[in-house]
Amino acid sequence: MNLEEKKINKWTYFSFILLFVISAVVLTLCSINGGALDLGLSKAVVRIPVGTRSASTWLGTSFEIFGAYPICIIGCFVLLLLEYVFRVKGYGGKLNMALRVLIIAVSIGVAIYCTHDVLKFAYFIQNDKYDSLWSGLFSFSLLITIPISLILNVALYYMIAKMALDPDKVLRFVIVGLIGIIVSFVIVHVLKAVMPRERYRAIWFLNGGDFANYFTPWYKPGTILDLPMAVKDDFASFPSGHTQAASTLFIFMLMPYYFKEFNTKTAQIKCFGIAFLVVIITAFSRVIEGAHFLSDVSMGLFITSLSIFIPFVIERSLYYKKLENLGA
Repeated sequence: MNLEEKKINKWTYFSFILLFVISAVVLTLCSINGGALDLGLSKAVVRIPVGTRSASTWLGTSFEIFGAYPICIIGCFVLLLLEYVFRVKGYGGKLNMALRVLIIAVSIGVAIYCTHDVLKFAYFIQNDKYDSLWSGLFSFSLLITIPISLILNVALYYMIAKMALDPDKVLRFVIVGLIGIIVSFVIVHVLKAVMPRERYRAIWFLNGGDFANYFTPWYKPGTILDLPMAVKDDFASFPSGHTQAASTLFIFMLMPYYFKEFNTKTAQIKCFGIAFLVVIITAFSRVIEGAHFLSDVSMGLFITSLSIFIPFVIERSLYYKKLENLGA
Protein backbone atom coordinates (compact mmCIF):
# COMPACT_ATOMS: atom_id res chain seq x y z
CA MET A 1 0.00 0.00 0.00
CA ASN A 2 1.57 3.31 -1.09
CA LEU A 3 1.35 6.64 0.75
CA GLU A 4 -1.62 7.90 -1.29
CA GLU A 5 -3.58 4.72 -0.56
CA LYS A 6 -2.85 5.08 3.17
CA LYS A 7 -4.20 8.66 3.08
CA ILE A 8 -7.33 7.48 1.28
CA ASN A 9 -7.77 4.67 3.82
CA LYS A 10 -7.53 7.07 6.76
CA TRP A 11 -9.99 9.50 5.16
CA THR A 12 -12.49 6.72 4.39
CA TYR A 13 -12.53 5.39 7.93
CA PHE A 14 -12.65 8.89 9.41
CA SER A 15 -15.57 9.86 7.15
CA PHE A 16 -17.70 6.84 7.98
CA ILE A 17 -16.92 7.03 11.70
CA LEU A 18 -17.95 10.70 11.57
CA LEU A 19 -21.29 9.71 10.03
CA PHE A 20 -21.83 7.01 12.69
CA VAL A 21 -20.99 9.41 15.53
CA ILE A 22 -23.27 12.17 14.21
CA SER A 23 -26.17 9.73 13.79
CA ALA A 24 -25.64 8.07 17.19
CA VAL A 25 -25.37 11.37 19.06
CA VAL A 26 -28.52 12.76 17.43
CA LEU A 27 -30.49 9.56 18.12
CA THR A 28 -29.33 9.62 21.74
CA LEU A 29 -30.39 13.25 22.16
CA CYS A 30 -33.74 12.44 20.54
CA SER A 31 -34.27 9.67 23.12
CA ILE A 32 -34.03 11.97 26.14
CA ASN A 33 -37.25 12.97 27.91
CA GLY A 34 -39.50 10.99 25.58
CA GLY A 35 -38.15 12.59 22.42
CA ALA A 36 -38.59 16.21 23.55
CA LEU A 37 -35.84 17.47 21.24
CA ASP A 38 -37.26 15.48 18.33
CA LEU A 39 -40.70 17.02 18.67
CA GLY A 40 -39.45 20.43 19.73
CA LEU A 41 -37.30 20.87 16.63
CA SER A 42 -40.19 19.98 14.31
CA LYS A 43 -42.47 22.42 16.12
CA ALA A 44 -39.84 25.12 15.69
CA VAL A 45 -39.20 24.70 11.95
CA VAL A 46 -42.41 23.27 10.46
CA ARG A 47 -45.12 25.68 9.34
CA ILE A 48 -48.21 23.91 7.99
CA PRO A 49 -51.17 26.07 6.91
CA VAL A 50 -54.47 25.23 8.62
CA GLY A 51 -56.47 22.61 6.72
CA THR A 52 -53.52 21.36 4.64
CA ARG A 53 -51.48 18.19 4.98
CA SER A 54 -47.93 19.53 4.52
CA ALA A 55 -45.84 22.69 4.72
CA SER A 56 -45.33 22.75 0.93
CA THR A 57 -42.13 24.81 1.06
CA TRP A 58 -40.25 24.97 -2.24
CA LEU A 59 -37.29 23.11 -0.71
CA GLY A 60 -39.43 20.47 0.99
CA THR A 61 -41.62 19.92 -2.05
CA SER A 62 -38.64 19.65 -4.42
CA PHE A 63 -36.91 17.05 -2.29
CA GLU A 64 -40.14 15.17 -1.56
CA ILE A 65 -40.44 14.67 -5.31
CA PHE A 66 -36.79 14.21 -6.32
CA GLY A 67 -34.98 13.52 -3.03
CA ALA A 68 -35.02 9.73 -3.37
CA TYR A 69 -33.77 9.73 -6.97
CA PRO A 70 -30.03 9.34 -6.10
CA ILE A 71 -30.64 5.66 -5.30
CA CYS A 72 -32.00 5.25 -8.84
CA ILE A 73 -28.91 6.80 -10.44
CA ILE A 74 -26.52 4.81 -8.26
CA GLY A 75 -28.48 1.58 -8.68
CA CYS A 76 -28.47 1.90 -12.47
CA PHE A 77 -24.79 2.85 -12.46
CA VAL A 78 -23.84 -0.23 -10.42
CA LEU A 79 -26.00 -2.54 -12.56
CA LEU A 80 -24.51 -1.23 -15.81
CA LEU A 81 -21.04 -1.72 -14.34
CA LEU A 82 -22.06 -5.33 -13.68
CA GLU A 83 -23.07 -5.63 -17.35
CA TYR A 84 -19.61 -4.31 -18.28
CA VAL A 85 -17.94 -7.00 -16.13
CA PHE A 86 -20.04 -9.75 -17.75
CA ARG A 87 -19.23 -8.37 -21.22
CA VAL A 88 -15.45 -8.19 -20.63
CA LYS A 89 -15.05 -11.38 -18.58
CA GLY A 90 -17.50 -13.45 -20.61
CA TYR A 91 -19.31 -14.83 -17.57
CA GLY A 92 -22.13 -17.25 -18.32
CA GLY A 93 -20.63 -18.74 -21.48
CA LYS A 94 -23.34 -19.21 -24.08
CA LEU A 95 -25.80 -17.39 -21.81
CA ASN A 96 -23.57 -14.32 -21.61
CA MET A 97 -25.61 -12.19 -24.02
CA ALA A 98 -28.90 -13.18 -22.37
CA LEU A 99 -27.54 -12.36 -18.92
CA ARG A 100 -26.26 -8.97 -20.07
CA VAL A 101 -29.62 -8.13 -21.63
CA LEU A 102 -31.30 -9.18 -18.37
CA ILE A 103 -29.02 -6.91 -16.32
CA ILE A 104 -29.74 -3.95 -18.61
CA ALA A 105 -33.47 -4.73 -18.43
CA VAL A 106 -33.31 -4.74 -14.63
CA SER A 107 -31.48 -1.40 -14.70
CA ILE A 108 -34.17 0.12 -16.93
CA GLY A 109 -36.84 -1.41 -14.67
CA VAL A 110 -35.26 0.20 -11.60
CA ALA A 111 -35.24 3.56 -13.39
CA ILE A 112 -38.91 3.17 -14.40
CA TYR A 113 -39.92 2.33 -10.83
CA CYS A 114 -37.99 5.27 -9.32
CA THR A 115 -39.18 7.72 -11.99
CA HIS A 116 -42.75 6.57 -11.36
CA ASP A 117 -42.26 7.37 -7.67
CA VAL A 118 -41.31 10.92 -8.67
CA LEU A 119 -44.57 11.30 -10.61
CA LYS A 120 -46.56 9.70 -7.78
CA PHE A 121 -45.17 12.10 -5.17
CA ALA A 122 -45.72 15.07 -7.48
CA TYR A 123 -49.37 14.07 -7.99
CA PHE A 124 -49.89 13.43 -4.27
CA ILE A 125 -48.53 16.85 -3.29
CA GLN A 126 -50.82 18.59 -5.78
CA ASN A 127 -53.98 16.53 -5.13
CA ASP A 128 -53.54 15.02 -1.64
CA LYS A 129 -54.23 11.53 -2.99
CA TYR A 130 -52.49 8.72 -4.88
CA ASP A 131 -55.34 7.25 -6.91
CA SER A 132 -55.31 8.55 -10.48
CA LEU A 133 -54.76 7.32 -14.03
CA TRP A 134 -51.07 8.12 -13.43
CA SER A 135 -50.62 6.56 -10.00
CA GLY A 136 -50.23 2.92 -11.09
CA LEU A 137 -46.79 1.66 -12.10
CA PHE A 138 -48.29 0.15 -15.28
CA SER A 139 -50.43 3.10 -16.31
CA PHE A 140 -50.26 6.20 -18.50
CA SER A 141 -47.19 7.18 -16.46
CA LEU A 142 -45.19 4.77 -18.66
CA LEU A 143 -45.40 7.39 -21.41
CA ILE A 144 -43.08 9.48 -19.25
CA THR A 145 -41.14 6.95 -17.19
CA ILE A 146 -39.91 4.78 -20.09
CA PRO A 147 -38.29 7.60 -22.14
CA ILE A 148 -36.65 9.13 -19.04
CA SER A 149 -35.39 5.72 -17.91
CA LEU A 150 -33.94 4.94 -21.34
CA ILE A 151 -32.18 8.32 -21.50
CA LEU A 152 -30.70 7.82 -18.01
CA ASN A 153 -29.40 4.33 -18.81
CA VAL A 154 -27.96 5.36 -22.20
CA ALA A 155 -26.16 8.30 -20.55
CA LEU A 156 -24.69 6.07 -17.81
CA TYR A 157 -23.73 3.37 -20.33
CA TYR A 158 -21.92 5.98 -22.44
CA MET A 159 -20.13 7.37 -19.37
CA ILE A 160 -18.95 3.89 -18.34
CA ALA A 161 -17.70 3.23 -21.90
CA LYS A 162 -15.46 6.31 -21.62
CA MET A 163 -13.85 5.19 -18.35
CA ALA A 164 -10.61 3.22 -18.02
CA LEU A 165 -11.78 0.23 -16.00
CA ASP A 166 -10.27 -2.86 -14.41
CA PRO A 167 -13.05 -5.49 -14.52
CA ASP A 168 -11.81 -7.26 -11.37
CA LYS A 169 -11.85 -4.04 -9.35
CA VAL A 170 -15.18 -3.03 -10.85
CA LEU A 171 -16.72 -6.36 -9.82
CA ARG A 172 -15.63 -5.81 -6.21
CA PHE A 173 -17.12 -2.31 -6.29
CA VAL A 174 -20.38 -3.67 -7.73
CA ILE A 175 -20.65 -6.30 -4.97
CA VAL A 176 -20.08 -3.73 -2.20
CA GLY A 177 -22.45 -1.25 -3.86
CA LEU A 178 -25.29 -3.71 -4.43
CA ILE A 179 -25.05 -5.03 -0.87
CA GLY A 180 -25.11 -1.49 0.52
CA ILE A 181 -28.12 -0.45 -1.57
CA ILE A 182 -30.19 -3.62 -1.06
CA VAL A 183 -29.47 -4.14 2.65
CA SER A 184 -30.17 -0.51 3.61
CA PHE A 185 -33.35 -0.44 1.50
CA VAL A 186 -34.67 -3.67 3.06
CA ILE A 187 -33.83 -2.67 6.66
CA VAL A 188 -35.46 0.75 6.32
CA HIS A 189 -38.68 -0.61 4.81
CA VAL A 190 -38.89 -3.50 7.29
CA LEU A 191 -38.59 -0.99 10.13
CA LYS A 192 -41.30 1.15 8.54
CA ALA A 193 -43.57 -1.90 8.59
CA VAL A 194 -42.83 -3.18 12.10
CA MET A 195 -42.40 0.22 13.79
CA PRO A 196 -45.12 2.48 12.35
CA ARG A 197 -44.75 6.10 13.40
CA GLU A 198 -47.14 8.90 12.56
CA ARG A 199 -45.54 11.74 10.64
CA TYR A 200 -45.51 15.24 12.15
CA ARG A 201 -47.69 16.56 9.35
CA ALA A 202 -50.13 13.65 9.79
CA ILE A 203 -50.55 14.43 13.49
CA TRP A 204 -51.17 18.05 12.53
CA PHE A 205 -53.66 17.20 9.79
CA LEU A 206 -55.42 14.11 11.13
CA ASN A 207 -55.27 14.67 14.88
CA GLY A 208 -55.54 18.44 15.05
CA GLY A 209 -51.97 18.87 16.23
CA ASP A 210 -52.54 16.84 19.41
CA PHE A 211 -48.88 15.91 19.82
CA ALA A 212 -49.28 15.15 23.52
CA ASN A 213 -51.37 12.08 22.70
CA TYR A 214 -50.22 11.07 19.23
CA PHE A 215 -46.46 11.76 19.10
CA THR A 216 -44.32 8.67 19.76
CA PRO A 217 -40.54 8.67 20.29
CA TRP A 218 -38.51 6.85 17.65
CA TYR A 219 -37.69 3.83 19.83
CA LYS A 220 -41.37 2.95 20.47
CA PRO A 221 -43.63 1.36 17.80
CA GLY A 222 -46.67 3.49 17.08
CA THR A 223 -50.17 2.58 15.95
CA ILE A 224 -51.71 2.84 12.48
CA LEU A 225 -54.96 4.70 12.99
CA ASP A 226 -58.07 3.99 10.95
CA LEU A 227 -59.10 7.56 10.10
CA PRO A 228 -61.21 8.79 7.14
CA MET A 229 -58.53 11.08 5.69
CA ALA A 230 -55.54 8.85 6.51
CA VAL A 231 -53.31 7.12 3.98
CA LYS A 232 -50.80 4.38 4.73
CA ASP A 233 -47.92 6.78 4.10
CA ASP A 234 -49.02 8.90 7.08
CA PHE A 235 -47.61 6.23 9.40
CA ALA A 236 -44.27 5.63 7.64
CA SER A 237 -42.20 8.28 9.37
CA PHE A 238 -39.47 6.03 10.83
CA PRO A 239 -36.87 5.72 9.37
CA SER A 240 -36.60 8.21 6.51
CA GLY A 241 -36.61 6.46 3.13
CA HIS A 242 -35.58 9.65 1.32
CA THR A 243 -32.52 10.01 3.57
CA GLN A 244 -31.66 6.35 3.05
CA ALA A 245 -31.87 6.83 -0.72
CA ALA A 246 -29.77 10.00 -0.65
CA SER A 247 -27.18 8.39 1.66
CA THR A 248 -26.41 5.74 -0.96
CA LEU A 249 -24.37 8.54 -2.57
CA PHE A 250 -21.66 7.67 -0.03
CA ILE A 251 -20.93 4.66 -2.24
CA PHE A 252 -19.15 7.13 -4.52
CA MET A 253 -16.71 7.79 -1.67
CA LEU A 254 -15.34 4.28 -2.26
CA MET A 255 -14.56 4.90 -5.94
CA PRO A 256 -10.85 5.79 -5.38
CA TYR A 257 -10.27 2.15 -4.42
CA TYR A 258 -11.71 0.76 -7.63
CA PHE A 259 -11.44 3.46 -10.33
CA LYS A 260 -8.11 4.87 -11.49
CA GLU A 261 -9.57 8.30 -12.30
CA PHE A 262 -10.65 8.76 -8.68
CA ASN A 263 -7.54 7.33 -7.02
CA THR A 264 -6.62 10.47 -5.06
CA LYS A 265 -7.53 11.83 -1.66
CA THR A 266 -8.75 15.04 -3.30
CA ALA A 267 -11.25 13.13 -5.45
CA GLN A 268 -12.48 11.23 -2.42
CA ILE A 269 -12.98 14.42 -0.40
CA LYS A 270 -15.00 15.86 -3.28
CA CYS A 271 -17.14 12.71 -3.47
CA PHE A 272 -17.76 12.85 0.27
CA GLY A 273 -18.47 16.58 0.23
CA ILE A 274 -21.05 16.32 -2.55
CA ALA A 275 -22.73 13.29 -0.96
CA PHE A 276 -22.77 14.87 2.51
CA LEU A 277 -24.24 18.13 1.18
CA VAL A 278 -27.03 16.31 -0.71
CA VAL A 279 -27.84 14.14 2.34
CA ILE A 280 -27.94 17.10 4.75
CA ILE A 281 -30.17 19.14 2.43
CA THR A 282 -32.44 16.13 1.87
CA ALA A 283 -32.70 15.43 5.61
CA PHE A 284 -33.38 19.09 6.44
CA SER A 285 -36.02 19.34 3.70
CA ARG A 286 -37.84 16.28 5.07
CA VAL A 287 -37.95 17.80 8.56
CA ILE A 288 -39.18 21.26 7.51
CA GLU A 289 -41.81 19.61 5.30
CA GLY A 290 -43.20 17.82 8.36
CA ALA A 291 -42.58 14.48 6.67
CA HIS A 292 -40.03 13.29 9.23
CA PHE A 293 -38.61 13.98 12.65
CA LEU A 294 -34.88 14.50 13.25
CA SER A 295 -34.52 10.93 14.57
CA ASP A 296 -36.08 9.52 11.38
CA VAL A 297 -33.50 11.10 9.08
CA SER A 298 -30.65 10.26 11.48
CA MET A 299 -31.60 6.58 11.49
CA GLY A 300 -31.86 6.59 7.69
CA LEU A 301 -28.31 7.97 7.50
CA PHE A 302 -26.99 5.53 10.12
CA ILE A 303 -28.47 2.41 8.49
CA THR A 304 -27.23 3.26 5.00
CA SER A 305 -23.73 4.28 6.11
CA LEU A 306 -23.36 1.05 8.08
CA SER A 307 -24.76 -1.03 5.20
CA ILE A 308 -22.08 0.40 2.89
CA PHE A 309 -19.18 0.41 5.36
CA ILE A 310 -19.39 -3.18 6.65
CA PRO A 311 -19.24 -4.94 3.24
CA PHE A 312 -16.51 -2.48 2.18
CA VAL A 313 -14.36 -3.34 5.21
CA ILE A 314 -14.89 -7.08 4.60
CA GLU A 315 -14.00 -6.72 0.90
CA ARG A 316 -10.85 -4.72 1.70
CA SER A 317 -9.79 -7.26 4.34
CA LEU A 318 -10.18 -10.16 1.90
CA TYR A 319 -8.39 -8.21 -0.84
CA TYR A 320 -5.36 -7.34 1.30
CA LYS A 321 -5.21 -10.89 2.65
CA LYS A 322 -5.13 -12.16 -0.93
CA LEU A 323 -2.27 -9.78 -1.76
CA GLU A 324 -0.32 -10.97 1.29
CA ASN A 325 -0.77 -14.60 0.25
CA LEU A 326 0.43 -13.81 -3.27
CA GLY A 327 3.44 -11.98 -1.84
CA ALA A 328 4.27 -14.92 0.38
